[in-house]
Amino acid sequence: MKKMIVSFLVLFLLVITSYAQEGWLFQNSQSTNYLWSVQFTDDLTGWVVGEDNTILKTTDAGNSWINQQVAANIFLKDVHFIENSYGWIVGTEGTFPNDTAIILRTTNEGVNWTKNLIGDSLMLESVYFVSQNTGWVVGTFGLEWPDIFGIILKTTDGGSTWVKNYNSDTTSEFFDIYFLDQNTGWVVGRDGKILKTTDSGTNWTDHSISAHALKSIFFIDQNDGWAVGGFGGLGLLAKTTNGGIDWSIQTLANTAWLQSVYFVDEKIGWAVGNVGIILNSVDGGINWTFQQSGTYSWLYSVWFVDELNGWAVGRAGTILHTSDGGVSFIGIDENKLSKDYSLSQNFPNPFNPSTTIAYQIPQTGFVTLKVYDILGREVATIVNEEKPAGSYEVEFNPALSIKNPASGIYFYQLQAGNYSETKKMILLQ
Repeated sequence: MKKMIVSFLVLFLLVITSYAQEGWLFQNSQSTNYLWSVQFTDDLTGWVVGEDNTILKTTDAGNSWINQQVAANIFLKDVHFIENSYGWIVGTEGTFPNDTAIILRTTNEGVNWTKNLIGDSLMLESVYFVSQNTGWVVGTFGLEWPDIFGIILKTTDGGSTWVKNYNSDTTSEFFDIYFLDQNTGWVVGRDGKILKTTDSGTNWTDHSISAHALKSIFFIDQNDGWAVGGFGGLGLLAKTTNGGIDWSIQTLANTAWLQSVYFVDEKIGWAVGNVGIILNSVDGGINWTFQQSGTYSWLYSVWFVDELNGWAVGRAGTILHTSDGGVSFIGIDENKLSKDYSLSQNFPNPFNPSTTIAYQIPQTGFVTLKVYDILGREVATIVNEEKPAGSYEVEFNPALSIKNPASGIYFYQLQAGNYSETKKMILLQ
């Protein structure tokens, strides 16, 4: 038994190590706090902010991070720089219900931060500046549901003074704001709320969609934009090609809620979310593929400086970096027929409670996909039917098909025509 346990642990460490060596790599944040936001101003210089007064700065692409703390008992939610010198951070100071909204400003690359207290019962979620003087913040005003309202504040003096730019007249929460230029911007929030302005925030028009919440919005030009969030228990992705007036919406199986989206051009972008989800699109958000994150930590923010170099941050001090665009390893293109039989490694692996298995077949035929335990006993049948040529992905949840599933090594086997392939996976309870 000891030998089996040791072997299992060795295998588990090998699996985790092998994942961490491709695509996304862990960086040492020297923190265990929730990290909520990341931004880079060039390929070397960036900032990360989070709870417990966490302000991290790097000047070497994240190989090392220095904490620029300013005070105690501050919860920091978002960071935005317009160049290396000028930056702003929003959050709250104090303990609920005696907390107050706070905005930090630097004009010397974070060496010093000045603090501006905004008001009681206000939680700031996102900040965006278009110049050294003009910027907006969004958040939530109120103490208890349902008396909670989304609010937008604007400054024209760099953040010294703020005026109300918009206050929702119904129960709502605003989570993210993005401006393309001095006049054109968008806000997203709870219940699929999408607001747009074309006059620097003087007026806002409502273009909301069906969603439980939208957590992030991003535009690459006046027409092409994306928003992510959740609907039910699934991640939601929305795309517009007419400046946010109309949106096409998709939910992806096997995804949790999405928290952040970023595109480097009109084609290539990423979205990150709960339980370590990282998605990549190379066709403007029409199709999305999973990338291996190597973590189950919820990821809250993603930022890229070009199509190869990017960072994602989240729970437990997690900072991930990629220098190859993240290396997609499960790509499902339903319009493209397979040229060969193949069975992909399941993702995530190890997994709990469920995992995704992808496979492809080049011609119509009868397909079986079965799961076996460590002793070679068949324990589940995932696929058992005729399938047309194409690429597929299926979800396997042991709790739904195995009585009292135990942690350990399992095997899954694909059989189609004369083709057969078997791979290992690890269930962690």
